[in-house]
Amino acid sequence: MAYSAVLWARLHGFAAFDTSAEMRHAERELVLMKLRVPPGPARAEVMQLVDVFRARVVDVSEKTLTLAVAGDAGKVSQAQKSEMDGLR
Repeated sequence: MAYSAVLWARLHGFAAFDTSAEMRHAERELVLMKLRVPPGPARAEVMQLVDVFRARVVDVSEKTLTLAVAGDAGKVSQAQKSEMDGLR
């Protein structure tokens, strides 16, 4: 066990800590997108894309929306592509 794993185990009360590379894991990506979208039809379109990609609106201002998109690389890539294609 690596020193940092031992220290982590002591700090958080774990009896054992396995750092083997064979453990199953999940990979996710997180992207924050700040979009310049004035109120009106364009904002409604963005909100539909938020629903499609299960994104979250994390900030709203008069002229912008900030979205958080989390998921596998394909989902995040498609969300970015939709944003670039549909909101020019």
